[in-house]
Amino acid sequence: MRRFNLRSVDLNLLAALEALLEEKSVTKAGARLFLSQSAMSRALGRLRAIFDDQLLVQSGRTSVLTRKAESLQPELRQILGSIQKFVAPEEFDPSTAEGSMSISASDAMIASFLAEMIRRILFEAPQVHFSLNEPQSNDPELLRQGHLDLLLSAHRLDSDLHSTELLIDNRLSCLVSRSHPLVGQKLTKSNFLQHGHIELGTPTGAVIERRLEKKGYKRTLSLKASSLISAAAIAAQTDWIFTVPTIFAITAVKMFDLEMLEMPLKLVDPGDTPIALYMTWHERCDSDLLHSWVRGLLMEQLKDWAFF
Repeated sequence: MRRFNLRSVDLNLLAALEALLEEKSVTKAGARLFLSQSAMSRALGRLRAIFDDQLLVQSGRTSVLTRKAESLQPELRQILGSIQKFVAPEEFDPSTAEGSMSISASDAMIASFLAEMIRRILFEAPQVHFSLNEPQSNDPELLRQGHLDLLLSAHRLDSDLHSTELLIDNRLSCLVSRSHPLVGQKLTKSNFLQHGHIELGTPTGAVIERRLEKKGYKRTLSLKASSLISAAAIAAQTDWIFTVPTIFAITAVKMFDLEMLEMPLKLVDPGDTPIALYMTWHERCDSDLLHSWVRGLLMEQLKDWAFF
């Protein structure tokens, strides 16, 4: 049996072979592949050497296929069809998609937008399983190890191994109980600073506090809460003001006995760190179809809250 080195075969020759066998003409095959007649003749010469057969022979004024060439056609079509299928972009169908997504997000994020998004996903992709985790200090390492798929955070993760998308650069609103004396009034700088406030003990809360300090605003901090949910619940039962990103404020007034007031202070200057929401994932998931679909849904859902 003649020994054959597969590395010597240029896959472009398979396309040339297909054109030659179907057109039965060097000239027509070259025109079909946008190759000159001489380039097509060289390709035919290489194919003849590979198959040890003339493949295309002259018969009067026309060319005909050899028996070897005729025998190659059915398998060649199958091979080229398989290659095309192999390299063609894969289509994503949510209704048949299977897999899992592990997401790190706070309770406030889940209440504000994730719960609604997951409801939609479970309707469109019922076989996808979700795992929602409280944010951890080692989330970047969990992303790297593949134990976490998506991290939602107020901080941008600077790493060459991770991809990050800014989802929200958000404005702020003030939450007060519906029985608060400020309800029905325009919230001013003066009455904002005169009332007691709930401090949020999270990264987002820290950004808000730094902004207020930078502007020289001194509030009376009556309570420090560890989460947006608990702070909103307490605000609903007191006369304290709770300042939060607007996207959460809209959700909180549906969950608790609260009113939302417009923030009277301008806290954001050009170059300031945004009061933001970042979506971060490991670069290994960049092209994953399920992962890309979920990220796209998040961006679509939050696009109206992006103030870039």
